[in-house]
Amino acid sequence: MKQNLLIIDDEDLILHNLKYLLKKHALTVFTANNGKAGLNILQKNQIHCVICDIFMPDLTGVQIIKEVRAMGNMVPFVFFTAHGNHDLMLEAAKYGAFEFINKPYFESLEEIIINGLREGFERSSTSNILTKENEYQEILDMFLAALKDTNVR
Repeated sequence: MKQNLLIIDDEDLILHNLKYLLKKHALTVFTANNGKAGLNILQKNQIHCVICDIFMPDLTGVQIIKEVRAMGNMVPFVFFTAHGNHDLMLEAAKYGAFEFINKPYFESLEEIIINGLREGFERSSTSNILTKENEYQEILDMFLAALKDTNVR
């Protein structure tokens, strides 16, 4: 089963090449040439894996993952960057970065993205199951409370 992938990078050539390389592994490949556009896509679509540059003009990759985690979204993030700053990588890791890859090395990228998409699908499925369980529990609690109320009278 194919899942949705989002690529966020301020370099159009990288966006185009990654989309071309990875489209066979995803149902839909969304692209965003800045962090704000990437966040907008994440808010409006079910995304199973994100490939994100770390250094971009408007928002850094770390700011993006931090914002996504604040929304409660645990989508796997793969950071694909030419600027492997150790401190930024540590900060991104605090927010659950899935993997780091240095530009322009594409060798392991496909395998990592396949794994990221699979992980993202499992996370979203688990999240959906937990949400449904919570909804069912709320309905059951309301039903039991109503039943208890009628038995008391």
